[in-house]
Amino acid sequence: MLKLRIILILLLTNLTSLLGQTRILTIYFDTLNIQTNSNFHLLTSKKVISKEEGEIYSVIDTLISQSLIAGVQTDVSFCVNIKNYNDSSELLISLDNDGGYLRILDWVKVLNDTIRFDNWKTYTNCNRDSIYTTVAYYKRTISEFESSETGKLLKVKKKINTRKVKCLYPTPLFKTAFRMNYKLYMVSIQTQLTYDIVQHGHGFNKDIYTKKYPKDKKLIFNHTIIETRKYSNFIVVRMKNEA
Repeated sequence: MLKLRIILILLLTNLTSLLGQTRILTIYFDTLNIQTNSNFHLLTSKKVISKEEGEIYSVIDTLISQSLIAGVQTDVSFCVNIKNYNDSSELLISLDNDGGYLRILDWVKVLNDTIRFDNWKTYTNCNRDSIYTTVAYYKRTISEFESSETGKLLKVKKKINTRKVKCLYPTPLFKTAFRMNYKLYMVSIQTQLTYDIVQHGHGFNKDIYTKKYPKDKKLIFNHTIIETRKYSNFIVVRMKNEA
């Protein structure tokens, strides 16, 4: 009985010690090439389920190297430690100058708490974000406006504006390769719709709010829809088990 009690005490002591330890992930970049001359981001995030928004990601730790990277465009060594992560955390590393990331899904499962890149290079986000504008014009009377009637459709105008970007360092068209923890990864850089914002607006060609018009007065009513689409680059990898 005494031996059993001693064993239990030792087990509890070791468990307490393990639980009390701070887990630290160390990330090394032997050569970090910030071609886009922008801040370099490393994020760890955990998946959170929201009833309103579905599956979202909550940022645990954000690290931005401003002084080190400012003005640096070519080969620099970089090392950083990340704390406050758990088994469901993902790791995101800057891929370009505008929202692109490398997402490492299962790095926590790798026993070694070190991730080393031989060479990591950032690119330019060359995706042309678009703004779609649709304006429908109706002939409506004041009485139709008050009763929420649509009125008679006269014409529809559509316009597409794309953001002009200087594509100095485009991402590879097919595959890109990098070494992580001395293992070669050959992956494709993919593009996704980051957000799609739709805005609605309406109005008349005359001031109907401060001026009075007869109920049968016909005016031009317009309904405007503005849809803004932004695209980002991403890579998703799973670390190869080193065991």
